[in-house]
Amino acid sequence: MDNPALLKRPWQATFLAVINIIGAVLTSLVGLILLFLQQALPGMLKVLGVSGELLQEEVKKQAAQNGTVAQTVDPEQIHKLTEGLSSIVGGVGMFLGIIVLGIAILLIFMSRGALKGQKWSPIMSTIFSAIALLGALSSLTQAGNAVPVVIQGFILYCAIVCITNPFFQKVNHERGHN
Repeated sequence: MDNPALLKRPWQATFLAVINIIGAVLTSLVGLILLFLQQALPGMLKVLGVSGELLQEEVKKQAAQNGTVAQTVDPEQIHKLTEGLSSIVGGVGMFLGIIVLGIAILLIFMSRGALKGQKWSPIMSTIFSAIALLGALSSLTQAGNAVPVVIQGFILYCAIVCITNPFFQKVNHERGHN
């Protein structure tokens, strides 16, 4: 067996670490945007003109076009509806933002694990890249673009190589790479 102190990290592990760091940065940006939108949504609805009066006018306009009598809708009810809608969408945005930021943190730990030879890291990369490859394959039928399939296939290959590499075996615990 190879001397554990002489085992070198495979280039595929470094590649996975870099890809995961890039993914963490982009995922963090998406998470922060979701959290920002959660805070800004009520104000954005007002700026976009979503108000009780606007909806009331739209109801009257549609009724006139259809030749029916417009039902009057209480502007206060419409205001409550738009406020409730913005609260729901804001809550969903906050929930998704927190989950996305959690995934970004996981990607950072996966990068660290890939660089230190922790076996769980390429296993997680294999799972994530297999799921992404399935997504890329399903979108291939719609978009016809094979580039995402090739990229995800290559990332999956690198993760599998890392799982089987001696650098990621239990002997790494002896080197202090827990």
